[in-house]
Amino acid sequence: MRRLLELRVPPVVLTLVAASLMWLLDRVTAGFEWTLQYRAIGAVTLFIGGIAVAIAAVREFRAARTTVNPLQPAAASSMVRSGIYRHTRNPMYLGLLLVLAAWSVWLASPAAV
Repeated sequence: MRRLLELRVPPVVLTLVAASLMWLLDRVTAGFEWTLQYRAIGAVTLFIGGIAVAIAAVREFRAARTTVNPLQPAAASSMVRSGIYRHTRNPMYLGLLLVLAAWSVWLASPAAV
């Protein structure tokens, strides 16, 4: 991960690349799908949860008047420990992970997990 930060690749871009690779793997292994009874409900629930966690994290950063950009740590003006940061150290990454989990459930492909 440190090497990726040295490359200056934003986490959202990495998430989009991962989602694209998951989709590609799903297409390449098209015959192998899991049958998930409540796939849409699970995917939407994870997606909404991920977006909610990410928004809560950004709101806390905005309230503290500090940067949300992980590629510019020198621009940080304070350490945020309130709100969602009381429960998780990296809620923005957790939100992105939940969005990827939602995509995985939606694809229902063992290869995309």
